[in-house]
Amino acid sequence: MNSVKVDKASIEGIVAGLFADGRSPMEHFGIEWAQIETLERREPGVVIKLASPEEKIAACGGTR
Repeated sequence: MNSVKVDKASIEGIVAGLFADGRSPMEHFGIEWAQIETLERREPGVVIKLASPEEKIAACGGTR
């Protein structure tokens, strides 16, 4: 089996790039919320469903 080694600094750089210029990752990829909502309706198995708003916030690294 192949092993993947990841440099934390390179990942941080990629993530920082997704939020560059005050934009969200969705904006960088040209995706709108309406498109995500349509995807959720058409293919619910593609989108991760979390049980509560608190879990959604925690999954995004936030706290209440």
